[in-house]
Amino acid sequence: MRTFILGTDWGTDCDDVVAVRLLTRAVKEKKINLAAIGINHCLHNSVASLDGFLTKEGVVGVPLGLDHDITEGEGRYQDHLAQYASFYRSNEDAEDAVRLYRRILAEAKDRVEILEIGFLHVIAKVLESGPDDISDMNGLDLVREKVAKLWIMAGKWDQDGGLE
Repeated sequence: MRTFILGTDWGTDCDDVVAVRLLTRAVKEKKINLAAIGINHCLHNSVASLDGFLTKEGVVGVPLGLDHDITEGEGRYQDHLAQYASFYRSNEDAEDAVRLYRRILAEAKDRVEILEIGFLHVIAKVLESGPDDISDMNGLDLVREKVAKLWIMAGKWDQDGGLE
């Protein structure tokens, strides 16, 4: 069974909601293992709302991480979904996203796949990370050894008319 880590900017647009819904369906059909989700840009209640969304989808217990330096603003659906959270009540309850990625990778018995559909600073920080109490490997070596594929949704927005 393939194992995934999702990186998402769970916020105001629909691509992340669709991606999480597709992943939860695959989890429930026992097609994949969703080892963790890292939120790489979020709003004031993103962690609890993502937990609430997962709970409503019937997938509980997925570890959530957050880049605690990138939290701002209000969302359209976060407060509503947060009321369904099963574990995470606030953004402060989430593990640091870089630490979460390193932990999941270090503990993985088989290679995992990483899906990055948000901003790329968390995976960049993972790659740049040094050895720590989780693993004696630096981030680049950890990714080389433990990641089968890195899937990235990207775009070119630095000029008018840039495309995904």
